[in-house]
Amino acid sequence: ILLRAQGIPVPDTLASYSNFSNMRTLPADLVPHNEFVIKPNAGSQGRGILIIRGRDGDDFVGSGGNSISQLQIRDQIAEIINGNYSQLGDSDTAYLEPLIHQRSVLNQVAPYGLCDIRVLISEGNIISAMLRIPTQSSGGKANLHQGALGAAINLQTGLITRCVRKGVEMSEHPDNQQSIVGLQLPYWQEILDMSHACSRAIPLGYMGVDICLDKTVGPLVLEVNGRPGLEIQNVNNQGLQDLLLAPTKTAPQSA
Repeated sequence: ILLRAQGIPVPDTLASYSNFSNMRTLPADLVPHNEFVIKPNAGSQGRGILIIRGRDGDDFVGSGGNSISQLQIRDQIAEIINGNYSQLGDSDTAYLEPLIHQRSVLNQVAPYGLCDIRVLISEGNIISAMLRIPTQSSGGKANLHQGALGAAINLQTGLITRCVRKGVEMSEHPDNQQSIVGLQLPYWQEILDMSHACSRAIPLGYMGVDICLDKTVGPLVLEVNGRPGLEIQNVNNQGLQDLLLAPTKTAPQSA
């Protein structure tokens, strides 16, 4: 709501479930959609996310091609509401969101799931960024702890300069041998501008902005993180302490 009020593009919310009575509408909510994502509001490290890529009769098809019943979807939402994936262990809200199809430049690199760009901001200054790239072993999720790749981004140019997976440096995607280092991200200045806009809309001081590149719309803000994690230091091979004490300013060209 806060981001939309500032004109920042975000994915639609198809439905939300914060208690078990809300789940009565689930069967009707799923009828119009062949593909979607179930996400916990307060999750972390990609836990609790369920990706649906199609239908198989009365069942659905998951990111790995596995069959998923509506009962399994209901159980996943119930676990989210119970707080099984919440960072604080409290009851949580499950969101039903559309499945995003990414730009071809990223789909060629990683056709197994949605890449996202994490931008770190401290006191209005962008200090670091990385591209998170799903793999088959990460289950199509762009989460480094589950086996996704982390790629360092040059803040001035949007060029990928380094790529690692669980501490091992590599230049190609391990599943399809597509080159990653040297990849030029499109919309880079727009991504920087959107990140600055997010820091104005939600003044946390220190935050991570997660952005994807939608096939039709272009950059979309998936979420804003108050606890964006520290693994980005290993991806960029650069600690955050000096950047936080004396951040490099990357002011947007158009405020």
